[in-house]
Amino acid sequence: MGTKRKIFIPLLITVILLAAFVFAWTCISQNDYVLKINDQKISMSEFEPYLILQKASMEEQKNGEIDWENELIEETPAIESAREFAKQSMIDTVVKVQQAKARKISLTKEEKAELRKTAEKYVERLKEYGITVEEFAKMTEDVSLIDKLALDVYKTTDHTSHNHGEVDVTSLEKGEAPQDVVEFDSRHILFLTQGLSDEEAAKVKATAEEVLQKILNGADFASLAKQYSEDPGSKDNGGLYENIASGSFVDSYEAAALSLKDGEIYPELVESSYGYHIIKLEKISKPGYLSNTAARNLISKEFDEISKKWVDDAKVEINEQRYNSAQ
Repeated sequence: MGTKRKIFIPLLITVILLAAFVFAWTCISQNDYVLKINDQKISMSEFEPYLILQKASMEEQKNGEIDWENELIEETPAIESAREFAKQSMIDTVVKVQQAKARKISLTKEEKAELRKTAEKYVERLKEYGITVEEFAKMTEDVSLIDKLALDVYKTTDHTSHNHGEVDVTSLEKGEAPQDVVEFDSRHILFLTQGLSDEEAAKVKATAEEVLQKILNGADFASLAKQYSEDPGSKDNGGLYENIASGSFVDSYEAAALSLKDGEIYPELVESSYGYHIIKLEKISKPGYLSNTAARNLISKEFDEISKKWVDDAKVEINEQRYNSAQ
């Protein structure tokens, strides 16, 4: 009788301690996340690469190291700004990947292997950042998955309200150039900023804004192009370029021009490597397909508009203690 009691009591204590350990571990596990996005928990190991790359980007923009704890960016500690940008980037990515999975969109083994090879090319640089090849490969997989999602969304969206030419989806998926591209006539006024200081470029932009406002208020585009444009190829012709094949102009110019209907003026300045453009689409002179570059720009623009609602509507919970500990 006494022997049985001696065996039973230690066993009972062991069971109680084990149950307490399991309960404590479960509680820690449940709370060991930085963000919860539509019920998907994001661990610190998943969040950290985003934060690391955000900090690297901010330091690159500043051309030097940042005192993350003490330096302020727009009156906010630098580390808090970095965390906020990383958080928004992560939310944007996770929500889109969730949408891709809901549509049964996935990457093939071959695609994943190719992305892994690409990641391995940057192994030394990744070591400097403290990011593993596996972490970077996962991030590139997410980007590729989102690219597939954007194309799928485009294929299932009505585009009858647009006047930008068609996307040759088959050629785009194969990485081949379409054979028959759209041609269009457009006018532009170019304000050069190449080689200018930030202060000088700001003055040029201010002038460009004034001219754009005049045009939007009804001033003659061609006359102002002759007066202000710094593009020698079109200045004397009122800024006009005719029968330009899609893919011939810089991406931002073409994306803006081909988002318009005949006779419309783009309502904002368009920035390129040359400077600032004021753009008017005269007409689509020959229907056809967009160049792959223009097609990707269009698909990206439309996808951004659609996916913004997904991100805005996402249910996001922040584990403040874990989130604020991310460095």
